[in-house]
Order: sequence, then structure tokens, then C-alpha cells
Amino acid sequence: MHVNTKRSMVAVYGATGYAGSLVVAELVQRGITPIAIARNSEDLAAANFSGVEVLRRRQAFIEDARSLEWAIDAADAVINCAGPFGDTAYAVASAAIRTGIHYLDLCAEQSVTRQLMAKMAGAARKAGVAVLPSVAFFGGLADLLISVALEDWEAADLIEIHIALDNWCPTDAMLASLRHPRAFQHGAGSIAAEDVAADANSRFWDFQYPFGRRKIIEVPVSATALITHHIQVDAIRSYMSCGALDAQVRTIPEGSLDSSPSQQFAIEVAMFRGSERRRAVALGDNIYTLSAALICATVHDLLEGRFSHPGVRAPSEIFNARELLRALQPGHISIQVLSNQIGGATRLSRVH
Repeated sequence: MHVNTKRSMVAVYGATGYAGSLVVAELVQRGITPIAIARNSEDLAAANFSGVEVLRRRQAFIEDARSLEWAIDAADAVINCAGPFGDTAYAVASAAIRTGIHYLDLCAEQSVTRQLMAKMAGAARKAGVAVLPSVAFFGGLADLLISVALEDWEAADLIEIHIALDNWCPTDAMLASLRHPRAFQHGAGSIAAEDVAADANSRFWDFQYPFGRRKIIEVPVSATALITHHIQVDAIRSYMSCGALDAQVRTIPEGSLDSSPSQQFAIEVAMFRGSERRRAVALGDNIYTLSAALICATVHDLLEGRFSHPGVRAPSEIFNARELLRALQPGHISIQVLSNQIGGATRLSRVH
């Protein structure tokens, strides 16, 4: 779908990295003109963005607020793809608010997302812009799936997020975020920093085909910060298949524009309320192309004015969750929603 008002421009901070290059290409497919921004001028000049013509290439530094404001000045929104986000999110979001444009990022680190949501809320509302952190696989996707699966539930006793990755190649920054010592989970029994990688926090989960039964370990993901911002829940736990966090996992260098290897993923969210259980399952082939598609579909709807109110928000707070998920199908993801009473019959539906 193309933006059909004026020809919009979206700044991409970290455009020369692997995730940033995918976002640039996705924006062009949607009829949005990207402004490529990076810290390294040589990388910026050398980048071909897979043949995509970029209107402007601008160098900007996190430490230089004026350079950031100048770089994003002509844009209608900025997407931050530059990790580690603990170093970049606050500075880029602050520049966006001062400039009066929307901010989105691909952050996977729960502590950074939580801090950004706490610090930016008042300033974003006052500026009349939306600040949307973690609009990506480890954040916004789970938020949208849970909102769809909850349906008429106003609250849940427990929400669990289960992630399986096959042949995963994270960026260096993403892997560092998921192994970060500043862990935080929501609800009773929150895990301490030293327990993130402890075997005591492991269990097994029966994923849908092709993953099957996998050992999973508790990890902090940014989705928790989004979900607790607008959904009433007593506790949230998040888990990932153990192999994904193995010390031998091969990473994608931040400056690499090469395609990642063949990959499959599953993300399954389970919600419990009394004797009832609901579950949503999403399957796909590449978390990076999925994240690029999700954040670009979200910025498209922002530029079209299809959001309910400004401020620091989770995606499903201000957008129609089903419509955003529908925008990812069938090219990037398949989704099923199941509901049943524990021990009872299961009802299956699909997000169309």
C-alpha cells in the first residue's frame, strides 16, 4: 500500500546497518522517501541500499543534538535502527520530539524500552507526536498478537511469550541486549540479573510445527514493557529456545548488508484467566524482514493519521491490531488464534 497524500519522507537513523538497510528498502516499496542517516560518513557514502535511490544521506552523531535535528528536519518521522539502543534511543527520540515528528525504533532491550516510555510520555503528548519503541519482532509483534487474542478479556492472570528461532544470526547489538545483565520481568517472582542465563529458569514448551518440543529459558524482552503499559495483567514471563542464546551463535556485523541465512521463527503467546486459556501463534521465515515490514507498516499508518492519540505508546494502544497484523500477511507471517478452557475444547481462528 502506498501513502496517497503528499510524498512523505522518513528518516532512518542507522541506515547503513543490516536492519537499517532493510527498513530503507521497505519504505521505498511503500512509496515513502527515506533519508539515510549514519554516524560513519564513509559507510554512508559507500552504501548502495540494494540499488534503492535515497533522496538524502546525512551524517549525525548521538552526542550532537544539533546534528540530529538537522538530519531529521525534513522528515515526517524517524525510525531508529542503530543499536545498542541504550546509547541511541533517548537522544534520537528527544530530537524527534523537539522537531515535532514521530519516533519509532527496533529496540529489543526491555530496560531501554521501559525507561524511554517513562521519560518521554509528557513531552511526546505535549508535542502531539507518537513515540513508539520496540516496533519489531521482540516487542510490538507480541503486543499485537496478545491484543488480538485477548478479545473481550479486560485483564489476565498470566501472560507468557515463547520464542523459537532456527538458525538465528542476531546482530551483535541484539545479542548483547538479550544477554544484558539489567533483566526485568513483570509480576511476582521477577527474575534477578544473575538469573537470566541460569538453568533454574529453563523449561520445555511444545511449539507448533516445525519446531515441536523445545527447551526454553527465561529472558527479558521488550514486549513486556509495551504490554504492561496498557494491559492489566498480574504477571508476564518471556522465554526463548535455548539454542538461540548459545555462546556459539554467529552474529551479523552491524555494518553488513549481506542477507542473513535461511531462518524460521515461531512466537507463541499464551494468556490465562482462571480456568480459561487463549493462545496466538505466529510463524515466519526471517525476524529482520518481519521487523522491517512491521515498523514500516506502522509508520505508514502514522503518516496517514490512522492512530488514536499521541504520546509514548505500544502499537496496539493506538492502532487496530488486526489490521497491522493483516498488513504482514501472507508475505511475512502466518497467524493462528486459539482459545479454550483448560482441559476443554479448542476454538481456532485466523487473522484475515
